[in-house]
Amino acid sequence: MYILPAEKMAKFTAHGNIYGKAEIAGDERCSRYAHIFFGGILDSSLNADVSPEFILGSVMAHEAGHLLLGSNSHSRTGLMQSIWDGSHLQDMARRTPGFADAESRQLRSRLAERIRLDQTDEGNSDSYACTTNSPGSQH
Repeated sequence: MYILPAEKMAKFTAHGNIYGKAEIAGDERCSRYAHIFFGGILDSSLNADVSPEFILGSVMAHEAGHLLLGSNSHSRTGLMQSIWDGSHLQDMARRTPGFADAESRQLRSRLAERIRLDQTDEGNSDSYACTTNSPGSQH
């Protein structure tokens, strides 16, 4: 994960204020990178009266969710909700946010698969051919 300062945000955020973006490769098992936009986090922290540390941690968990669950992994509630406005941030801060049970099971399964592939790979990064020709993104 790359945490980017406010001056780097414009390059990545064409529309509106987003907090992060996961780079999803053609083979989602190979997705490895996420950008976190700290300027947006600071702005929302001030507007919603929620600590930037809390928002940063939540955004990092959300983007890690995309890296493991894939691009179509938004949910209606919780950490994988796609839109986080001030009231959503305040609600998350009042309780401990988390992944839904099904998301948690899928995250553990995907992580175990990646660990298994990395262990059988023994340093050969081509063992499960990652395609990066046309990466998409998810936030």
